[in-house]
Amino acid sequence: MVRHPRKLKQTDVLYRALHPRHHNEHGPLYGGFEYTGKKPGTGERSDALSFFTTPTAALGAFANSDRAKQECKTGNVSPTAEQLYRFGYRVAALSARDVIEFCKQPELELEISADDSGNQIDASGHVQIRNGQEIPDTWARRSRILSEEETLGPPAPNAV
Repeated sequence: MVRHPRKLKQTDVLYRALHPRHHNEHGPLYGGFEYTGKKPGTGERSDALSFFTTPTAALGAFANSDRAKQECKTGNVSPTAEQLYRFGYRVAALSARDVIEFCKQPELELEISADDSGNQIDASGHVQIRNGQEIPDTWARRSRILSEEETLGPPAPNAV
C-alpha cells in the first residue's frame, strides 16, 4: 500500500493556543502569533510558527510548560485542556486556505515545513509555518477564538 504524504488542504483548519494576555473580547491579538518556541535539543529560537489540527492538541502544546503548571496550580502535573481553558487560555482557529495562499506570495518567504517523506502534518497533528511569526497581525486578523464547546467538546450529559 502506497502512503501519500499528509499535506495541508484548503479545507483544513489550523489551531493555535493563546495565552490569556494574547486575546481579548474582540478576538486574538498579534502577540499570540509572534513566539515560535525553541528548537528541540538546541534551545535556539525556532524559525517556524506552530499550529495544530485539533484544538486540544493546540492547548496541549502549553500543558507541559512550567508557566502553565504554575498558573493552573497543578504542581508538577500538566494541566488538562479544561484547566487551561478555565485559567483563560484560548484557541484561535485559522483557515488553512489563508495559510496556503500567503505561502504562495514569494515576498513573504513563508513555507509550510515538510519532513523527509513530504508530510506537512506530523503524526501528532503539528504543522509548522516557516517565518510565520513575521506576519502576526495578519494571522490575528484572519483567525477567531473558539467557543468553550468548540475547544473542549460538548458538556457531559450529566454536567450541572
